[in-house]
Amino acid sequence: MRRTTYGFRFPDFPPHIMTLHGIGWEDIQDPSYDWDGLRREDRGALFQYTLSGEGRLEANGTVYTVGKDTGFLLYFPGRNRYYFDASSEKPWEFIWIMLQGTDTAVHWDRLLGAFGPVVELKPDASPIAQWHRLYKDISEGGLRDPYELSVRVYEWLLSWEGLAEGKHRKSVVPKPYEDAKRYIDAEFRRPLTLEEIAAAAGVSKYHFCKMFQRYYGLPPTQYVTKKRIEAAALDLRRTDRPVAHVAAACGFDNGSYFGKVFRRIVGVTPMQYREGKGSLPVDELIIE
Repeated sequence: MRRTTYGFRFPDFPPHIMTLHGIGWEDIQDPSYDWDGLRREDRGALFQYTLSGEGRLEANGTVYTVGKDTGFLLYFPGRNRYYFDASSEKPWEFIWIMLQGTDTAVHWDRLLGAFGPVVELKPDASPIAQWHRLYKDISEGGLRDPYELSVRVYEWLLSWEGLAEGKHRKSVVPKPYEDAKRYIDAEFRRPLTLEEIAAAAGVSKYHFCKMFQRYYGLPPTQYVTKKRIEAAALDLRRTDRPVAHVAAACGFDNGSYFGKVFRRIVGVTPMQYREGKGSLPVDELIIE
C-alpha cells in the first residue's frame, strides 16, 4: 500500500456520532513538521504510532521521545505539541488516525486514563492490526460511507477496551497453556484443583496462574467457573432436570452456592434464566 493521507468531511452527519476525520501513513524528515495543539483549527482526537525513526511530544509538561512501537493519544485543541526534531538521524515514519464527534470524548478520556498520553504497542497489537485493515479498505476505494466508517471507528476503539481491561491476549499461546485450557474444557464437570490443572500443563502452579490469566484473561479457577456456568445455562434451557441436579452435573457440589454464583455472573437466578425472565431467553450463554 502506498503512503498517503485521507481526510473526510460529512456536513450532514449527526455531530454526536463518532466518525473518521482523517487517517494517514507518513514519512517525515522536514523540521517544519510541528503541530501545536492550541493553534490547530480542527477539533478531535488523534492517535499517532511510530513505525520507524522517532519524533517528539510535549504533553502535561513532559517531553517524550516517540520511537518505534510507541504511540500517543491527544485532544485538539489542547496543550500539547508534537514535532520532528532536526537532530534526528532518521526520518520519522508513522501512522495516524483522527476522530470527531462529541461521543469521542467519553472513549478518549477512558484511553487516557488507562494509558496516559504515550503508549507502547507491539506491531501485532489489535489496535494497530485494525488500523491497517481500515487503511487498506479506504485506500482500495471501497469504504466511503460515513456510517460504515463510524462502525469501523467504534470497532477500532473497542480493540483498545480489551487492552484497558488487561484482557489483551497474545496471538500465540505457548503449548503448556493451550494444554491446560483443553484440560479444563474437557474436565470442568468434576472437581478440579489448581495443582491438577498446572500438572496437566507441566508447569509450576505459582507461575501458572499469572501466565494463564495473561493468555486467557481469567485466572484458571475463574475460567473453570465460567465453563461450569455456561454449561449450566445450556442445561437449564434444554432440560427439565431440577436445578440441584444441573448444578451437580456441571461441577458444583452445593446447590445454594451454585445459585449465588449463577446470579452474580448472569444477573438472574437459575430458575429465572430457565423461564426466560429478566434476561434474553437464549440457550447458549457465552461469558467473557
